[in-house]
Amino acid sequence: MQLAADPWVWFRRRVKDAVLVRPPWWISGHEQRRFEGTPTMYPRGALVAELVNGDARLVAVSTHLGLHPLERLHDAHEIGRLVPQRTPAVIGGDLNEKPDGRAVALLSERLGDAWLLGGDADGDTFPADEPTARIDYLFVSKGIAVERAIVAPGPDARTASDHRPLVAELTLPSPQ
Repeated sequence: MQLAADPWVWFRRRVKDAVLVRPPWWISGHEQRRFEGTPTMYPRGALVAELVNGDARLVAVSTHLGLHPLERLHDAHEIGRLVPQRTPAVIGGDLNEKPDGRAVALLSERLGDAWLLGGDADGDTFPADEPTARIDYLFVSKGIAVERAIVAPGPDARTASDHRPLVAELTLPSPQ
């Protein structure tokens, strides 16, 4: 797999967002964007990766929003400005917010919530050992079909994180 991540720099704390892809997709470029006003000790941002597969293009954004509702709303506005209007895009990450939150609502105005488009059951991802909250999301731009979305079950899903992974099967629009 190919990795795009916030590069290590000795004099600043990393945001720690990442995008992983496997062939036939490749990362043609990426940039870690820090959200304006983010706390120095707990920086937040979004990693924006441009992916290619032959003539197909996709923008993939990975993010982890803050704990305060106003911070999350501000960050959701910034994410909205990062995604190009005409390029297929997916935005995923830990939004630290349930589906009735303002940041989720803002992103849902422009993008489809993959869980609502293709999920079953309740979609709870946190905490990993006994999930009771849906705070992890994948949003897709218009034209991307969500065939199915699941929360990975079982003990293997809990070893890498305190969240369970959200997995979605997507069909992208044909390249123009």
